[in-house]
Amino acid sequence: MKAVLTVSVVLALFNVYLAVSVRQKLAGISWSGGVVAAFFIAFFALQMVAPWWDWAQTPIDHRWIGDFYVTLVQSSYIALGVLTCLFVYSVCGDILWLATKLFFSAQVFRGMGVVLLILVVGATTASVGAGLRDAGKIEVAKIDLPLKSLPFSFDGFTIAQISDVHVGPHLKRAFVQNIVDEVTTLAPDMIALTGDLADGKPENLTNDVAPFAALSAPFGKYYVTGNHEYYWGVDAWLDQVKTLGFRALINESVTFERQDGLLVVVGIPDVAAQRMPGAIQPSLAVATKNVSPLATKILLSHQPKNLDDISKAGIDAQLSGHTHAGQYFPFTWIIKLIEPYTHGLYDVQGLKLYVSKGVGFWGPPLRTGGPGEITLITLRRAE
Repeated sequence: MKAVLTVSVVLALFNVYLAVSVRQKLAGISWSGGVVAAFFIAFFALQMVAPWWDWAQTPIDHRWIGDFYVTLVQSSYIALGVLTCLFVYSVCGDILWLATKLFFSAQVFRGMGVVLLILVVGATTASVGAGLRDAGKIEVAKIDLPLKSLPFSFDGFTIAQISDVHVGPHLKRAFVQNIVDEVTTLAPDMIALTGDLADGKPENLTNDVAPFAALSAPFGKYYVTGNHEYYWGVDAWLDQVKTLGFRALINESVTFERQDGLLVVVGIPDVAAQRMPGAIQPSLAVATKNVSPLATKILLSHQPKNLDDISKAGIDAQLSGHTHAGQYFPFTWIIKLIEPYTHGLYDVQGLKLYVSKGVGFWGPPLRTGGPGEITLITLRRAE
């Protein structure tokens, strides 16, 4: 309850700022005050549906309300996407607007306000339109992952990485089935699901995630928790993924052996567990306790965090997600100020890190910079 109230207050402040900003730019139009106020009150009310839906899912199952309620929640998330774009563009516009006050006449200042308002609305419309176009689409990203320690017998070994599916209000069974179809076509040696499977209670999403049960690979399919599993009941989600045929790696490892060497896949819980009383804490030491020091080790860890410690522990490669590469503009830029590793292949003190931008999306159904991704990783022996 505290979290949703905090979100509500923050969103209210954003809307008040936007209402004042718009009203000032339309100060010369007498009827604009009431229209602007009415619009932002209704806009704010629509935004409130999503966070309160998230909170209410815990004690209440809203499925009986039917398609109308789902549509309302989806519309609320779109409204939140519009709000964030509108806020960022408005702040930029207001800075320019105030700059004109310092250097130009009052008449120019008033006229520039209307021009900037039109530009802000246009930029928001363009961003939201582009984001809606690519949200829910899927592409396959194929990369080679060179590892000096890789045994010759594992050269060409393929891993299909699925991350940040976020099954929930927008992404349903049909989306999951598309993922399954794509991965099946790729015929990987192994499948890795690196967290944030869903946004919702498992019992409400059982049918939507069911197609994952059809996935198979010669060396198995493995799962590690993301931060969102801890918001919706991590133990229940661990039980759910097991029924789908995934092996959950919770501070565990699995060893593959071929001819001249060993390949070990290690999994740890997401760092969000550190804020959850009673949750199993991530421990690389426990996960690698019985692992041969001669083996090539690949870590599945939802967030690209604590990389110095991971590199020192002798991990050769890490597969992560979490960032969504910022998901939609302007956050595709802002994310780079927060996360040093946002998307793609990195070398971190000898540790090869691949960060997926995720196949789904969280919150607003917006993606810019291309669709979500399924990653086909081919291990290569580097000389």
